Amino acid sequence: MPSRPAPSADNLDAIPRQHRLAGLRLGLLYGPAIYGVSAAAVALPAAADALHTTPIAAVWILTAHALGLGVATATAGLLADRYGTRHTLAAGAIMLTAGATLCAVAPGLLVLVAGRLLLAAGSGAVTAAAMTTAAQLPDRERPRALAVIGVTLACVSATATLAGGLSNLLSWRLPLILPAAALLLVPFALPLTRRRPIGDRPIGDRPVDLPGIAAVAAGAAGGLLLIQAYTLRLSPAVAAGVLVVTVAAALVAVRRHRSQKSAGVLDVVIGDAQLRAAAVVGAGVYGGMFAALYAVPHVLYRQHQYSAVDVGLLLLPGAAGAVVLARVGARYVASLGAVRVLTIVATTFGLFLASAAIVPHPTVLVATVAVAFGAFSTTQTVYTGLAGQRAPRSRGSAIGVGNLAFFGGGAAGSALCSALWQPVGLNHALALMSLLPTLGAVLAALSCRWREARSADQRLASSTAGDGLRPSSGVSRRRGTAR
Repeated sequence: MPSRPAPSADNLDAIPRQHRLAGLRLGLLYGPAIYGVSAAAVALPAAADALHTTPIAAVWILTAHALGLGVATATAGLLADRYGTRHTLAAGAIMLTAGATLCAVAPGLLVLVAGRLLLAAGSGAVTAAAMTTAAQLPDRERPRALAVIGVTLACVSATATLAGGLSNLLSWRLPLILPAAALLLVPFALPLTRRRPIGDRPIGDRPVDLPGIAAVAAGAAGGLLLIQAYTLRLSPAVAAGVLVVTVAAALVAVRRHRSQKSAGVLDVVIGDAQLRAAAVVGAGVYGGMFAALYAVPHVLYRQHQYSAVDVGLLLLPGAAGAVVLARVGARYVASLGAVRVLTIVATTFGLFLASAAIVPHPTVLVATVAVAFGAFSTTQTVYTGLAGQRAPRSRGSAIGVGNLAFFGGGAAGSALCSALWQPVGLNHALALMSLLPTLGAVLAALSCRWREARSADQRLASSTAGDGLRPSSGVSRRRGTAR
């Protein structure tokens, strides 16, 4: 009797019904989190006027969202590994509802930023649930799902600015709460999630390290405050206090990580060289993307007299370029490796950022944002696939820590760009921001070479240890003959 062919990703009949269109559903569930950056960036000028504050202070509407999204994603990824993705998704939906409500009624900038932090926490939990669910799909289905997620994220990224511009016509508050649109996708993605984690708990019986998570959040927030100390007009005493708190928080986070008494957010990625390198280059990509999304609408608005809707329409065709870049990047992961693909993407994005700063023509600016969207979707999907391979029992934690690095880099990018705007000008600030993805690519490339050299030394040492030979003896184990 002939054997039945093994199911493949191309055989739809072999895919369970609840897993069909999984990539599209999970990508659309993640997508509204992008609106928290792109759509909100369009509304920043109107929000600053309505709240009677400066554009430099209003950048905290973006920065707070990026910081909250990164910390929440790392925390939610850890909790998803322990308690399952379904509970994580439900908690995210509750926080999204509360954050959107607070943003809708906020009377001033401080309350609005608090609402955006809560909204970002909800988006982070939803994002962690979506990407952890994608990483937990069966091996035969995961590549197709990740490819579809990458294309979906690229398309959503390109439409986010237009969505922000159109909603801004009704009210400047609407673009700020668009991440809550993920609530509409929760019922469709819920069947894909799990009530319990896969297999044994990857963090065992150790409690979740809530103090360590708080220390990471405090250190990141303090670093962002120090970046904008000049623009926020912090007194020397206040700046010194922030510095002390930031250093203390960083020391506490490192100590909690080394203690191994509790399950911290950094445990999985710190111990894996490839995940570390990918997280570093991703942080540079997100830093450049956030800087571009902050600077490009301002350049088009102030220097070229485009309206918010015009800016959205200009950036919409970038979806095609973003999709192409995401698909090309995913195609070469198997042959080049995840870290090398991310390095190439980051270097390309850095060159486009530098070109936009030198030649701030609308065509160049639009092309730069399209590459930014493609780099973003490529980074997210490639890293998710790498985390699924390198940390099969801690996928949520690995994805969460990666997103902490990504969105932390994004928050730093927008904060640096706004801090440099006044002293050097927006175009020069954008030129300096092109160094962020380039620096991430350089660090990742150096990390890969160092890791390969160390692996080669280890293989050479192990091959000569059996014969009692030193690595420099010039004798090969093969056939016991000299070289």
